[in-house]
Amino acid sequence: FTAFVFKIVFSCNNFLTHEEFLSLEFADLLVPLFSICNCIIGIVLIFMSIFLCDIWSKAFHLKLHQLIDEFYDFAKQSKLRQIAAFSNIKTEMEFRIFHCIFCESFSIQRK
Repeated sequence: FTAFVFKIVFSCNNFLTHEEFLSLEFADLLVPLFSICNCIIGIVLIFMSIFLCDIWSKAFHLKLHQLIDEFYDFAKQSKLRQIAAFSNIKTEMEFRIFHCIFCESFSIQRK
């Protein structure tokens, strides 16, 4: 709505130079573009956090020996070690390690 009002005011008055008018038009194009990009990034981050919370909840309910066995089996099977950085098993293991550190530092009983 503001852009529409500015266009009406600018077309009625000649108090802006041509360069200033072009810079306002350029800003009028960039502001919605950046806001849409920020919304898309926010939506992607929300879905990533939902995915990560799902992995963490699965890791919380796994027994420790099940998790370690899966981790060692995956480490033996993976030919390329770089793929391990993007696996769910590594994320589950990291969660359990952080959970143990948190519980020990705040004297919370672990299951």
